[in-house]
Amino acid sequence: MALPITKGPKAGRCNICGQHGRLTADHVPPKGTLRFPRMVLNSITDALNAEPPARNKGRIFQNGVKFNSLCERCNRDVLGTLYDPELVAFANAVSKYLHSSVILPNIGSFSIKPGLIARAIAGHILAIGVEQFPRGDMGEAMAEMVLAPNSPMPEKLKMYYWLYPYWDQVSIRGCGYLVRWGAPPLVISVLKFMPLAFMVAWDVDPRLNIPHANLIDFAAGRGAESVNVPVNFVDVPHQRYPEAPRSEGAVLHGSESYLAERKK
Repeated sequence: MALPITKGPKAGRCNICGQHGRLTADHVPPKGTLRFPRMVLNSITDALNAEPPARNKGRIFQNGVKFNSLCERCNRDVLGTLYDPELVAFANAVSKYLHSSVILPNIGSFSIKPGLIARAIAGHILAIGVEQFPRGDMGEAMAEMVLAPNSPMPEKLKMYYWLYPYWDQVSIRGCGYLVRWGAPPLVISVLKFMPLAFMVAWDVDPRLNIPHANLIDFAAGRGAESVNVPVNFVDVPHQRYPEAPRSEGAVLHGSESYLAERKK
């Protein structure tokens, strides 16, 4: 199997702002969320289809999965300073709730700034892959919301989230998804890391019933105000959802779909 391309050139076009210059390595997911930094990255099709002897032959990272794809401004000043602290705080709060020794409600409530978290997720999804242009309507909308912190959330964008109590990390820049056979197809991007999963979709057909809370629904205006959002700790999808659906649907993966496993 071919190793995933994560390093790329030292200089090139930033995946978010599109400016040419020196490229830096972005942690996907952000470094502050890491529980086990030593990971083995494979394309998702190789990872899901490999026989046991062929596993863990992918690209090894000692300090979290990184893509050399962002300029320093987008990486450090935008994602790292404006948005990532809120995403890290949300992930840590959910993890603390999940591992609490006290009996807690099945649906937890967490005070977050949903617009900041949505922009963080959008930015790290755009960072997946090297020299990824053009990027389509959803990608352009995500880039605009990342670069304009005071802008309202895009009307056609959905960002579903749910509990993800697994150590494997999934990062998908874009794939085709059939929720069920005969349903309208979706273009989705996915970012999953302990303890949260996010699925971004564009222009979702209203006939589809996606059974997850939509982070954008809580982001009034630019989404910078703190609000309480629910996390369901009981109705948890299977580990390989949605990247490997069961018999009810299908996924068509492109070249920028990855699965990283913990390396002990």
